[in-house]
Amino acid sequence: MADDKEPEDEFEEDGDDEEMDFGEGDLGELLTSLLTTEDGDNVATALVNLNATLAKHLETQNKILVKILSKLPSA
Repeated sequence: MADDKEPEDEFEEDGDDEEMDFGEGDLGELLTSLLTTEDGDNVATALVNLNATLAKHLETQNKILVKILSKLPSA
């Protein structure tokens, strides 16, 4: 037996293009407050600081490797 009725849409479109209301304030402001420390640091500043720290460590490591390699006898 075939059912001639169309299945009900789970999400009916009512034609209204209303935005979801997240209460007072903006969703962007909420995310900013959640992803920013009291000092003003956020993910981007943490990555920039991490990059600078890694660069300094790599520079130090390279200096140590040059000293080690310069002390090895040449083949």
